Amino acid sequence: MTTQPNKLSCIFTCWAVAAAFGVVATVVARVMIEISWPGSVFCGILVAAVLGLLLSTLLCGGSTAPRYVQKAAAAPVSTATAAPTGPTAAAPV
Repeated sequence: MTTQPNKLSCIFTCWAVAAAFGVVATVVARVMIEISWPGSVFCGILVAAVLGLLLSTLLCGGSTAPRYVQKAAAAPVSTATAAPTGPTAAAPV
C-alpha cells in the first residue's frame, strides 16, 4: 500500500500526463481532423478526463472519488418491496 504523500504524487502525475494528452488531442483534432475550436476543445477535455481517471485508478491503486462518494457507494441498499395495502380488485375490461 502506498503512503498518502506518494499516492497524491502519483495521482497528480497521472492527471498531469492526462492533461498533456488532452492538449495534444485538442491540437490534433483542430489541425489534422479540422474540427472547429469548440469541438476540438471538447475532445481534448474528454480525452483528459477519461485518461486521468483511468491512469489514476489503474496506476495509483484506488479511487480518486471524494470520501463521501465512496461512503455513499458502500452504504447498504434495501431491496425489499412494500406489500400493497387495501383491496386489489381487477380492473374492468
